[in-house]
Amino acid sequence: MKKMLMKNYKAHLSYIFLVIFLYSFYSYIQENIEMFNLIFSIQTHNIGIIFLISFINYAIKAKINVDIYSFSKIKLSVLESLRIISRSTAINLSGPANIGAGYKLHYLKKKYNLNIIENISINTAYAFYLNYFYIITIFLITLSSNQTELENSFYLNYFLITVIFALFIFLKIISSNKLEKIKIKSLKDTVEKLLLGFRYFKEDSANVRKLILSSFIYIVVSIIYLQAIMSSIGFNISLYSLLVLHCLSSVVNLIKITPGNIGFLEVSLIFLQGLHGITTNQIIIFSVVSRIVSFASLLLLFGVDKIANKN
Repeated sequence: MKKMLMKNYKAHLSYIFLVIFLYSFYSYIQENIEMFNLIFSIQTHNIGIIFLISFINYAIKAKINVDIYSFSKIKLSVLESLRIISRSTAINLSGPANIGAGYKLHYLKKKYNLNIIENISINTAYAFYLNYFYIITIFLITLSSNQTELENSFYLNYFLITVIFALFIFLKIISSNKLEKIKIKSLKDTVEKLLLGFRYFKEDSANVRKLILSSFIYIVVSIIYLQAIMSSIGFNISLYSLLVLHCLSSVVNLIKITPGNIGFLEVSLIFLQGLHGITTNQIIIFSVVSRIVSFASLLLLFGVDKIANKN
């Protein structure tokens, strides 16, 4: 009963935040209506290029998913993985918090009998390493950048290097034999299950190399996608700024507040614009275009999936 009430509370809170963000966005549009004419000025061939890159991105995400679950000896096809990715993303966009992850857990448990804790552990390990890389990337770029004021830059870099060091210590601890000294068996078993994904990454170097390659291609294509949207609207954004924007978006999306993180992501990127140097107007317009493309891409993927399943 308490769990049900807690779930309902989180769902209601998520939608309350969404309404607040959407109202704020509506007010912003009213005050800056002329700015949104840039969206309607995007040329047709640019729209085609953006959608093409979007589909390629979904395909690469599907390949990453295949590589992740290969650690558990599960052989997903790219098409099956794409179906899981598109459906879980659609659920995330329509439901509270990160409910789409629940669909993925249920699907793989039902079809492949993949233990839920093992599933969570593998995805957590991947998210940890990927976002650890992103945080280091942000630190290195801001360290060599002159976009922020000297005092702010100092505190920011101090914070980032503290996070990097803390995460490095965490990695050293879980890689050592210290956890084996835990005397309480139930606690020891739970910790081992939760860290199973990290152990897989340490022991299976062949799959790790495949995953690194897929992730690198995903990052490159994502930067091209960002550049395609920005340039189609007429914004000239540097490669470094786009890389930081991509890294920040991934890190911020670890925290799910609203359906699809609508509003929360944009507010976070605006709050952290000292890191990437992209203006508020540019972030808002980019967000509108990218979310429209994301929704439309998902609808097209669902249509293709439905036609394919009929045959």
